[in-house]
Amino acid sequence: MRSSIADMQGAGYAYGVRTTLNIDDELMCRARRRAADEGITLRKVFEQALRAYLLAQPPRRRKPYRLKWGRAQGGGLQPGVSLDDFEHWHRLRDLMDGLIK
Repeated sequence: MRSSIADMQGAGYAYGVRTTLNIDDELMCRARRRAADEGITLRKVFEQALRAYLLAQPPRRRKPYRLKWGRAQGGGLQPGVSLDDFEHWHRLRDLMDGLIK
């Protein structure tokens, strides 16, 4: 399935999607070098690499993942876990990525 700019505009995007990724330092250096060597933007390097990967890898059909909610003793979520606190999710992500202890 191909996405067109019209499809993206219908989904609320004017052009493209801005996102943040955590990328390995060595990989980022190589990407920057490639961009400089080819005289193209870093964005273009990542777009080309992602496009090549997606075209080379056939999509795998898997059963949809079903989240199993764990329960703390006594029921409910673990103490300190909030499903409504956006900042909590950033902290949890950083904790899982080993950025904080």
